[in-house]
Amino acid sequence: MLVVGVNSEAVILDLREFGSFPARKDLEGDPETFSLASDVIRSVERFRVKLAIQRSGDEYFCQGKVEATVTLECARCLTPYNEEIACDMSFIVCSEAQRAVHREQAIDDEDYVFFQGSEPLADLSGVVGQAIVLAVPMMPLCSEDCRGLCAKCGRNLNENACACSDDGIDERWEALKKFSGNQQQNIQD
Repeated sequence: MLVVGVNSEAVILDLREFGSFPARKDLEGDPETFSLASDVIRSVERFRVKLAIQRSGDEYFCQGKVEATVTLECARCLTPYNEEIACDMSFIVCSEAQRAVHREQAIDDEDYVFFQGSEPLADLSGVVGQAIVLAVPMMPLCSEDCRGLCAKCGRNLNENACACSDDGIDERWEALKKFSGNQQQNIQD
């Protein structure tokens, strides 16, 4: 489940500050800007957005990169750890009326961010938050050699070994073991 929430400080792009286009803009965010409800993201420590902006009529085409430091939860040992992530993003900033005109003319799959009121100000919190979530690995690991948790006692095997024995055979694999044995027998015959 993904929920991108925005606190009082949003990521605002003020397009009035540019005299000509193409233009470039770097935005940095406060760690408190986002509240991302995600199974693995615990927090966003910092983020930076680097944008290239091109104008065509009343639309602003933005392409760039999001870089962030996030605290994730390891999928194997459940320990929090920090990771640097980066991903490309693109979106169009325009008024909702402008979008409605284009929607009648063509079908597109672009992400849109709308002006706040009549001024060319855009809150990028939603698209930046979405980019951060999409950049997180599907199975985040604190390290490639993470040993995870003991299936019997739950101890973090990266910190200490446990005394649990692994002599039991999982009954669910017995049918596969018999199948494999039959296959070997058929090959020998």
